[in-house]
Amino acid sequence: MPEVELGVPNPYFAELLFRFLTTESAASELIYSGELVTAEQASA
Repeated sequence: MPEVELGVPNPYFAELLFRFLTTESAASELIYSGELVTAEQASA
């Protein structure tokens, strides 16, 4: 995780909310890859 490499962990409640709003696999993929997502990709 890019944040962990820098010493800045993901905010716990933000991660929980993200996992609630998306699927578990989609959330894990984005959190652990550090990939940026455009607005068009997010709305699809």
